Amino acid sequence: MTLDDEPVAVYFGGDMECIFLKSLLEGSDIPAQVESFSFSGAGSGSRDVRVFVARKDAERALPLVEDFKQHGTKSES
Repeated sequence: MTLDDEPVAVYFGGDMECIFLKSLLEGSDIPAQVESFSFSGAGSGSRDVRVFVARKDAERALPLVEDFKQHGTKSES
């Protein structure tokens, strides 16, 4: 794996949000993956869900991620 292919987290959120964002990214030809990390603390387990893209795609993904954060969907621009 080269440095350009190294995964970079571009979004943190809930399961459904991350899965939806992944579909938006892939619809824009940006390969993405969703990973869920479980951790426990203060008596209850919590989950941290993240969307990753390759470092080489992060710059292209950023406007889509920002639009998703503002509107919850891909805008028709």
